[in-house]
Amino acid sequence: MPVEPWVSLAEVAKHLDIHVETVRRWVLSDAMPATKIGKVWRFKVSEVDAWARTSAAKIASPARHVALAKTKAKTKSSPNKKRTP
Repeated sequence: MPVEPWVSLAEVAKHLDIHVETVRRWVLSDAMPATKIGKVWRFKVSEVDAWARTSAAKIASPARHVALAKTKAKTKSSPNKKRTP
């Protein structure tokens, strides 16, 4: 039986067709299965695929992204600052 190779963070991002920073954020929040080997994160594609089928939809739901965008927009604008036209 062949041994499944470890793949890099960039390869996982390409496999899932998402940005590398999204993968990094999920890994650092312990949401996505990964193993740190030395200073780099490594993944088994089979584990990532199984995780994506069950957990990724909950983490990356569009409603969550909209809520985060609204929160960021509120924190960027300050009511004390006057805008110039």
